[in-house]
Amino acid sequence: MLIGYDNNDDGDIADAGDDVQVADLFSSNAITLTYDNDGNLTADGLLGYVYDGWNRLVEVQRSAAGDTTTVATYAYDGRTRRVSKVITNNGTSGTPNDGGNATVHFYYDNKWRILETRNGSNQATRQWVWGTKYTDEILFMDVNGDPTSDNDCDPDSDAPDRRYFYHQDRNWNVVALTEYDTSGETDGRMVERYAYTPYGEFIVLKGDSASGELANALHVSSVGNPFTHQGLGFDHEKSSYQNRHREYVAGLQRFGQRDPLGLATAAEGDYSGLNLYEYVESGVDYKRDPLGLKVCSGWGATAGPTATVTSATRISFGLAVSCTWQMCRPCTRTCWPSCFIVWWSSIESCQACGPSVMTFPSTPPPPAGVPAVGMSPIAVCMTTTPPVLAPAPGCGVCPP
Repeated sequence: MLIGYDNNDDGDIADAGDDVQVADLFSSNAITLTYDNDGNLTADGLLGYVYDGWNRLVEVQRSAAGDTTTVATYAYDGRTRRVSKVITNNGTSGTPNDGGNATVHFYYDNKWRILETRNGSNQATRQWVWGTKYTDEILFMDVNGDPTSDNDCDPDSDAPDRRYFYHQDRNWNVVALTEYDTSGETDGRMVERYAYTPYGEFIVLKGDSASGELANALHVSSVGNPFTHQGLGFDHEKSSYQNRHREYVAGLQRFGQRDPLGLATAAEGDYSGLNLYEYVESGVDYKRDPLGLKVCSGWGATAGPTATVTSATRISFGLAVSCTWQMCRPCTRTCWPSCFIVWWSSIESCQACGPSVMTFPSTPPPPAGVPAVGMSPIAVCMTTTPPVLAPAPGCGVCPP
């Protein structure tokens, strides 16, 4: 790249009389991504990846020439939830969840959200309380300040323990943590703030302990917070998100495995294209994918006031959608004054409602062109036996 002055006005700055201010020849080494026969990412130039027979990531290795040292191993339960990770050969952990050597066990609720982590000695290290507006709405995190002395994370009973409240934006990215202090000295202080690239890479901006002013930029959380982009858990040892059904690599702006649902068809209502690795249909500023399957859209993102459903169940009933469904296929249509789609579980149970259910919102969607302000995000569930579906209250004739 040349930047300068074309002194002889001949359309270039390559002559002896021209004044070249910057002369920089950029060069780079191309990195080839490699995949196995099942479409799983096996190497990205920095790390190598090993999978089990269900295409779940079970080991991460260094991929430098002649070095295949194990960095981390992962274990899962029968529902594909990751129940543990063991990080080795990666240096001493300075801050919890910073990617250093550690053993972490995960405990979940029935919506695949982490309630507690424990260390290799089975001591509680962190606990989380979740909200009801969205799958990954996080309310606060309690931290055990000294796991060797007790087995709880309650800041009201133990002085070393801490509580941090989460603040998320409209697309559920964690933007800040504030502190709860029983003494009142630092209560409400902004501990950290998070800045993101569109596809979820982030830096941590640490708050000053005395004034609360934002200060140092960090690569990892100083308080061991693992949840960042769209409320997903980030693994520093492999620089990717554990997006439940598969891994999301923000640096590559794509998933590391194919969509487990495969290619959707137009008959299923999904026109997202043929790229099984694409992240949220490239709609990173307003779309979400909490399960690593298909996309949940914000109000008006895909369907305006009429809900749309795919084989993974996408629903567009406002920004505060529940979006906790798993592999539910559309079955039939019923309606309020505006049309709504009901569905039942054909492969697995819809996580929000249990087996064989249909769902509808507790309030009808607004007319076309009216924002969904104040609309309740609560989904009401009714048990039914497929393919016989009970009608939703207020059902009329669906418009064409």
